[in-house]
Amino acid sequence: MLRAVNSTLGPARAASTAASKATKRNVPNIVLVDAVRTPFAVSGTVFKDLMAVDLQKEAIKALVERTNLSYEHLDHILCGTVIQEPRTSNIAREASLLAGVPDKIPAHTVTLACISSNVAMTQGMGMIATGNANAVIAGGVELLSDLPIRYNKNARSALLGFAKAKDVPSKLKVGTDVPISTFKYNESQFALFISRNIYLIAAFFRFVSKEKMLRAVNSTLGPARAASTAASKATKRNVPNIVLVDAVRTPFAVSGTVFKDLMAVDLQKEAIRALIERTNLPYEHLDHILCGTVIQEPRTSNIAREASLLAGVPDKIPAHTVTLACISSNVAMTQGMGMIATGNANAIIAGGVELLSDIPIRYNKTARRALLGLSKAKDVPSKLKIGGDFLKNAFFPELPAVAEFSSGEVMGHSGDRLAAAFNVTRREQDEFAVRSHTFASEASKKGKLSDVIPVFLDGKKPVTIKEDNGIRVSSMEKLSSLKPAFIKPHGTITAANSSYMTDGASAALIMTEEFALANGYKPKAYLRDYMYVSQDPKDELLLSPAYVIPKLLDKAGLGLKDVDVFEIHEAFAGQVLANLSAMDSEYFCKEKMKRSGKFGRVPLDKLNLWGGSLSIGHPFGATGVRLAIHSAHRLKEEKGQYAVIAACAAGGHGVGMLVEAYGK
Repeated sequence: MLRAVNSTLGPARAASTAASKATKRNVPNIVLVDAVRTPFAVSGTVFKDLMAVDLQKEAIKALVERTNLSYEHLDHILCGTVIQEPRTSNIAREASLLAGVPDKIPAHTVTLACISSNVAMTQGMGMIATGNANAVIAGGVELLSDLPIRYNKNARSALLGFAKAKDVPSKLKVGTDVPISTFKYNESQFALFISRNIYLIAAFFRFVSKEKMLRAVNSTLGPARAASTAASKATKRNVPNIVLVDAVRTPFAVSGTVFKDLMAVDLQKEAIRALIERTNLPYEHLDHILCGTVIQEPRTSNIAREASLLAGVPDKIPAHTVTLACISSNVAMTQGMGMIATGNANAIIAGGVELLSDIPIRYNKTARRALLGLSKAKDVPSKLKIGGDFLKNAFFPELPAVAEFSSGEVMGHSGDRLAAAFNVTRREQDEFAVRSHTFASEASKKGKLSDVIPVFLDGKKPVTIKEDNGIRVSSMEKLSSLKPAFIKPHGTITAANSSYMTDGASAALIMTEEFALANGYKPKAYLRDYMYVSQDPKDELLLSPAYVIPKLLDKAGLGLKDVDVFEIHEAFAGQVLANLSAMDSEYFCKEKMKRSGKFGRVPLDKLNLWGGSLSIGHPFGATGVRLAIHSAHRLKEEKGQYAVIAACAAGGHGVGMLVEAYGK
C-alpha cells in the first residue's frame, strides 16, 4: 500500500477505499419495524392500466394500517424510482397524499437504478442520524407497463416553438416539422425490455430510532396538525461539524438560448468538473456524489452518476439522484450531511441541474401502448392493427404537466391567490422584481457572483458562456404595462415579477470540519442544521418559508435579530412578499402556526442583496446550492454570523437551512 500506485489506476483504486476511511459516528440504533409490498406482476398484465403512483399509494396505505402508525410519529417519506412519470416527478409526495398521509409530512424521491429503494432507506437513516427524524417511511416503486416513449428532439423543439410562432406561415412551418420528425426516430427505453420478465415493484419500509420504538405507541391516528411538528421533536444527535468548502454553478441561462442544444447531463458535468478543479480535490477524498433534478431525461435517469463519469470522476465513487421540485439540490446537500452523520462519508459533492430547453413531450398513452405491444404481435394482421392504433394517436402529444398533480392548479394561479390573500399589490410585486434585477446586476458587475464558472460550447461558432443572461434591469413603467400571466384580467402576477424558465447546474463540496482541516481545505461556512416542512398544496402551496423559518430558528435557539443574512427563493415576487407578511401577521402565526404571537418581518436590508431567482434564474434542481454559496459569501462580505436559507417547492414543500460563517 505504501508503494507508488500506477498513475492510470491510482485515483480510481484509491477512491474505492474512501468510504471505508469515513469516521465512525455516534449513531443511535436504527430498526426496521415492518415492511410491505404490492404483488409483483409481469409488466403488461394486471397492473397495466395503473400509474406507478397508484401502486406506491397502496403500499404506503397498507404499511400505515399494518403498523397502526400514528401520523404524529412520522417525520418524512422517501421513495426510490427509476422511470419517471413526468406528471408525478416527486412520486413520493403524490403517493403519500393519495394514501391519506397529512400534507404536513414532507416526502421526496431518489434514483439509483435497481437499488433506488436501498438509497431511500439509507438516506432515511441519515435523517435519523442528524436528528431531523425519529421515524421515516422508505420504499420504492416501478411500473414498466408504461414507458416514457417521447417524440424525438426535433419534434419536441417544433412543438415547443409552436406557441411562440406569431403568424400563420410560421405555425404551418412548425406544424410540418412535427410529423416529419415523428417518424424518423422515436426516443424510448422500451427496446431494452423486450423479451424480458419485467416486474412491477412497490415496497415500503418503516424505520424508527430504537428509543422511539421502545416508547408506547399511540394506536389511534393522530390529527394532521400534530404531524407538522414531528420533525421538531426529533432527538438531537451528536453530529460532527459539517462545512461547506466551496460551490460553483454554470451560468444560469434563459431556456431556449445558449444551452438549448445541450443535455442536462452536460451542464451537471461542467459543474462537477469545475468544482473539483477549483478545490484541488483528490478523488481519494471523495466518498459520494448526489445531484438533484426534476425533469428527468430518460436516457440519464440517474443523472448524478452519468455526469460524474463524464466529468472524469473514477467509477469507484457512487452517485445517486434526488427529486423534490425546486429544492432538489437542498435535498442533495442535506442527504449528503446524513451520510456524513452516519459515518458513511467524510466528503461528498452535492449539486443539481435542470435543462428546460428540452422537456419530455411524450406520445399519448394509447400510442405508447401500441408501440410497446408491437413486439408481442405474432402475425401481420396484428401488427397492422397495432400500427393503425399508433398512427391514429401519433399526432396528439401528451404535453408536460404544469399543474400540481394533487390539486390540478398551476403554480402561478396559486401565487396570484396567495398575493391577494395577503394584500400584496401589483406595484409592490413589480418593485420587488426591479429590486431583484438591480441587485443582481450590481453584484455581477462588482464580481460578487464568483460561484459562476465559464462553460465552453463547441460548434461552428465556438463560444464561452461566462455569465447569467436573464438579468435585465427595467423600469417600473415598463413592468406596469405587462398583462397578467395567469388569472386574467385581474391577476397581479406577470412574466416580469415571476422567475423564468432556466437552464443551469450547480455543485458543492461538503465535508466534516475535521477532515477538511486535516487535508488542507479552507471551509467557507458551517452547515449547522436544516428542516423540511410541507403544507396543503392547494391553499398553502407557496407558504413554506413562513412556516420553516420560525421553526428552524426555534430549533436552533435563535431569534429573528440573530440572523444577518437571508436568502429566500424567489419563485414569484408576490410569493416572497406574502411570506414576509405571514410571518409578521398576528393572525397567521397564532392560528396557523400555533405561536403565542407574530414572529416578525424579515428586514429587506438583509434579504437577497445579490438578487434572487427572479433575476438570476431558477433551474429547479440547481437553485438550492446557489442559495447556500451566496449565503456563505454574503456572510463573509457583510461580516455576519448566521444566515438562513428558505425555499418553497411544488407539492406544498419547503426547506430551511441554517448556515454559520466559518471562523466567526
